[in-house]
Amino acid sequence: MSNGRAQKRRGPGFRRKIRTLPLRFEDSELEGLTIEVKSLDTGEFLSLAALVEMDFETLGPEEVAAVEKMFTLFSSKMVEWNMTDEDDTPLPPTKESLYSLELFDVIEMITGYMNAVAGVSGPLERPSTSGEQSLEESIPMDVS
Repeated sequence: MSNGRAQKRRGPGFRRKIRTLPLRFEDSELEGLTIEVKSLDTGEFLSLAALVEMDFETLGPEEVAAVEKMFTLFSSKMVEWNMTDEDDTPLPPTKESLYSLELFDVIEMITGYMNAVAGVSGPLERPSTSGEQSLEESIPMDVS
């Protein structure tokens, strides 16, 4: 902790490792798509969060610049993906490849990215409908 005075470093400094996150899309138009992305720092997250909340129905010059910024940031964090074109040729994970996709798909990718960085988990597994009791529930326990 700092008390306002310069402190001498004792030992080697700490450099955090940049995390990578797997994005998997299920139950959507992007089902089957996987993207590996680098995590965001806090400033990037806040900037991207503000951009994602934009009203896309009224795109003026400022909004177009914001979308450009959003695409630039997201594409700079993409490590790899399994996206292909109509001829099954792999697309590189670049901003230019994002430009070749429908806007709604890219927004869904970026929203999934934001949820992954924020730690929001995907949909929970559906509960079993078999009606069978779990093993734990059938083990008698003395609770006295």
